Amino acid sequence: MASNKFTQHAGSLGGKPLSPNYSFIFDFEENFDVKKSMQWFNDNPHIPFIFGIFIYLPVLYFGQKLMANREAMKLRIPLILWNTSLAIFSIVGFCRIFPEFVYSWQHFGFYHTICNSSHMQVKPAAFWTYLFVLSKTPELVDTIFLVLKKQRLIFLHVYHHATVLIFAWFIYAHEIAAARWFCTMNFGVHSIMYTYYALKAMPEFIRIPKWISMLITTSQTLQMMAGSYVVALAFHAHLKGQPCKTDLTMSISGLVIYVSYLVLFSHFFYKAYCSPSPIKARDTNGLGKKKV
Repeated sequence: MASNKFTQHAGSLGGKPLSPNYSFIFDFEENFDVKKSMQWFNDNPHIPFIFGIFIYLPVLYFGQKLMANREAMKLRIPLILWNTSLAIFSIVGFCRIFPEFVYSWQHFGFYHTICNSSHMQVKPAAFWTYLFVLSKTPELVDTIFLVLKKQRLIFLHVYHHATVLIFAWFIYAHEIAAARWFCTMNFGVHSIMYTYYALKAMPEFIRIPKWISMLITTSQTLQMMAGSYVVALAFHAHLKGQPCKTDLTMSISGLVIYVSYLVLFSHFFYKAYCSPSPIKARDTNGLGKKKV
């Protein structure tokens, strides 16, 4: 069921509505309790560490040991279904968050998009930001597929999955304004990336040119550049005493994470496309998946 009641609840800023004119809102978006969800995240800071470190890393280690003397599993149908579901999820999430992102920039300016967390007052954007954070846990299954298919895991892949899960949890719990950027960019890139994965698993139906995979890696690298820039600007505003919804811990950790992503993704791009002896990647998603 959908409702058109949303524009009555979003509030205003400087006489302008905080929300774009969503033509409809689903009941599950309208009924979403933002404050309760944020409280739950703040009350459970241990959960991302349990999944991102204490479960994820041992599963990878022992999974590789288990598969060492076994044949690689095919998993073609599960991969198609898995990647298709994540592609659909990302496309829908992008379509629900992007209007608020554009509206905020157009009507309140760039500074607002990185320092004002008004997106958390816009029910569709808040709900899909919440799902975005939660989705980082099931996305760890990407790595399980690689283990079962006996594809080598390089540092970038494991580091990226584990740290995104933990960082996303806390930017939501702390209501960090720049999360508007992180979610929009990630949903957009993942919409293309997971669609590519799904199609790549069906080579008899479609043959994807190499420049598509290069485009995806490029978009991921640009995402990390933009993320680093946004975090740095918000941090600078915070240090100058300007009103900006961030804090010292999240700003420093965000800078470390995004700059490290940028370095690692740039290195991966060089090795995949520019090196005299490029790596033979299963796909050039910037996550370092390559065949043994």
